[in-house]
Amino acid sequence: MLNLKRITFAKSKQTLRRLLLNLKRTVSLLWAIDKKLTLTSFGFQLLSQIESLTSVYLFKLMIDNVVALINKNIEPQQALRNLTLYVFLNFSISTIISVLGNYANLVEGLLTEKLINGINYRLHRIANRLQIKYFEDPAFYDRYEKVRRSSQGRVIRVFYSITETFGEFISAVSFLVILAFFQPLILVLILIGVLPLFVFNSFFAHKKYLITDSRVPESRLINYLSSMLFSEFNTKELRIFGLHRHFQKLYEETSEKFNRENARVWLRESHKRVPLQILSQGSSFIAFAYIAYKAIFGAISLGSFNFYNSAYTRSERSIRRIFRNLSALYEENLYLNDLFEFLNLSESFFEKSGGKITAGNNLEIKIENLSFQYPGSKEYVLKNINLEIRPGESLALVGKNGAGKTTLVKLLCGFYEPTDGRILVNGQDLKLLDLEEYRKKIGVVFQDFSYYNFSAGENIGFGRLEEINNHKKIEAAAQKAGAREFIEKLPKKYNQLIGKQFEGGINLSIGQLQRLALARAFMADAPLMILDEPTSASDAEAEAKLYGQIEKIAEEKSLLLISHRFSTVKIAEKICVIDKGKIIEVGSHAELLKKGGSYAKLYRIQAKGYKDK
Repeated sequence: MLNLKRITFAKSKQTLRRLLLNLKRTVSLLWAIDKKLTLTSFGFQLLSQIESLTSVYLFKLMIDNVVALINKNIEPQQALRNLTLYVFLNFSISTIISVLGNYANLVEGLLTEKLINGINYRLHRIANRLQIKYFEDPAFYDRYEKVRRSSQGRVIRVFYSITETFGEFISAVSFLVILAFFQPLILVLILIGVLPLFVFNSFFAHKKYLITDSRVPESRLINYLSSMLFSEFNTKELRIFGLHRHFQKLYEETSEKFNRENARVWLRESHKRVPLQILSQGSSFIAFAYIAYKAIFGAISLGSFNFYNSAYTRSERSIRRIFRNLSALYEENLYLNDLFEFLNLSESFFEKSGGKITAGNNLEIKIENLSFQYPGSKEYVLKNINLEIRPGESLALVGKNGAGKTTLVKLLCGFYEPTDGRILVNGQDLKLLDLEEYRKKIGVVFQDFSYYNFSAGENIGFGRLEEINNHKKIEAAAQKAGAREFIEKLPKKYNQLIGKQFEGGINLSIGQLQRLALARAFMADAPLMILDEPTSASDAEAEAKLYGQIEKIAEEKSLLLISHRFSTVKIAEKICVIDKGKIIEVGSHAELLKKGGSYAKLYRIQAKGYKDK
């Protein structure tokens, strides 16, 4: 089981240092994705706030100019010239900023798209390198799914919050410097009005995160139920067994439970916020009254009254927005911790890059005293396994379900490392080899095979990407797998899209999809073929033809064949019987029948079943 202490997911109280660290990480991520767009985005915010300050100041000059004219302290011609200048400057600056705003929206849109793609690219790269055991660890996978689903949108919101906070910070500092110098009492009133709300919102954001974080497994269930109820794959069984009502009820009950919990939390939060909002509104009215009092008694001019009032209003609004954004950033920061912990996972989580395989293209596999336990389990799935697959040799593994056959395939593919013992590839320990290079030398069909919503030709060509446009090799692989016949009957043949994910795609039968997977393995043209139940979804005729092809391939390449059908493993030169994780018999088909042991017994049971039919 994964030790979650190694990934410090944010559950404890967040500190300012952690918030600043993640803000720095976010800006660094933006900078790495596109330096010019990031600088331009912040530049537009700076220009916008400069326009706001100059607009307020020019309006003050206009008012003072009009008051001076009314009081006959200035000549009408001079007042008109001044007013014309102030209006022209205000219009010019506002127009320029308005025009630039169009480009600011364009820059933010482009940067947002690049940010989405950049995060996806990094998460995909991490997923591609993660050890398989972490995908099979529920606790780790819950975290990964939460990051994958939510962090992308949250980083975008953080980006907008950061740029807006930067602009509001420039605005607030500009006006607060003026107020602090001329009207310091107003500065105190602003802080009284906004600081308590910020502290309260930050506390509530942390509490909301802890609630959401505790729901990850149930949220995963909700997402699963929702996708299943809309799934084309499940819809037939759901209707036959009437399961859609059962699963819909489970979805509604879980969702309603979340809604009730949210309502209770948000209602309590709303009650507690009321006195703080009253305090905030009171400080605003006191500040306004203070400025008005000074204007009435002639301490400041009418233009200065408007200027200070605007400075107070705008600085308070900017500070509120800053604190609102900081509260939001605090909440997003709790989630961003998860994202950045994933983006900065240590090398111990990833598959290791090792040395090159010696002795050319041939593979000789030797398994020595191998025992294996899945992470977090105390039971051995495999125990003291000793096997050898020589170049050009065919070996079959047979046994009951759960005997450990598929687990051995995972170990041979390098998905897990043995708990004890080792796997030697041409005399080299597999865990010390470059797994990417090693996997190019094995062609595998898994029991739970995959298919891709691309063309039939691409589904085969993915077995060897460098030959994906080599139609002759794709056709040859399809022929070996028994897939060519049905592909030629498809509307667009090898160009036919498989699956209903995209327009024009069609669904294939499970047997046809399995033959595509087998063709993909043949396309790899690897020196070692590993086939795990390669005909489990085939009919008897297709199976017979296919095993004829496999028998020919076994004459040219090394072959590891896993099957529960004893009639099909006879082609192997050597057969190993596995029971409860141990090899209990080894020999050819004839030798094992002669021994009269477990293999002979199970073979006769299956043979009798066919005879009865």
